[in-house]
Amino acid sequence: MHSHGLRRHAVVPGARDFARQVRIVFHQITRLFAHTRLTIFFYNRSTKYTFGVDMWSSGCILGELLGGKPIFPGTSTMNQLDRIMEVCGRPSGTDVDAVQSPFAATMLESLPPGRRKKMSHLFPNASEHAVDLLQRLLQFNPDKRISAEDALRHPYLAQFHNPSDEPSCDHVITIPISDNTKYTIQEYREKLYGEIVARKKELRRRMREREAARAAQG
Repeated sequence: MHSHGLRRHAVVPGARDFARQVRIVFHQITRLFAHTRLTIFFYNRSTKYTFGVDMWSSGCILGELLGGKPIFPGTSTMNQLDRIMEVCGRPSGTDVDAVQSPFAATMLESLPPGRRKKMSHLFPNASEHAVDLLQRLLQFNPDKRISAEDALRHPYLAQFHNPSDEPSCDHVITIPISDNTKYTIQEYREKLYGEIVARKKELRRRMREREAARAAQG
């Protein structure tokens, strides 16, 4: 345990094998839950990420909960896109443009024509509200995807919805490490660790100043 309260790991036998397994698992999670834009961009070094990506991931998780298995278990990028088309349908030109990828149209055009499957057939045991929410989450066009606020108000989540305990941030939270700059894993780890340490020091400094101010007033 570091003096700043952060845990640091020592190198132990088998750690490299374990790290390799973690990378494999992370790769599979990316394949199963990532939005189409990430699927396309992941192999073309994109740094684009939006709230819509998180809502798509929520849809993938909901689909797995309803069906008991991953909804898009692609064996490759193209295979996964094909599976997404089966569920979401073929996107229009406007929808493809909304993905903001110069490779999207080319990749989608190379897919064989297929027929869209109805959500109700894919999830026969799911309620009408569950299927409706899933369809709203799994919109190919991120601009048409339901927002987190609207999803919480959806009838499917009515029994869990508590407006008094669901604050909404009024600004974009940006960490000091730019998403538009590419770092190695080690560089990112060190920068993130440094930011955490700096933040903890700043909080401790403010705490000491408040305590000193209270002592002076007393």
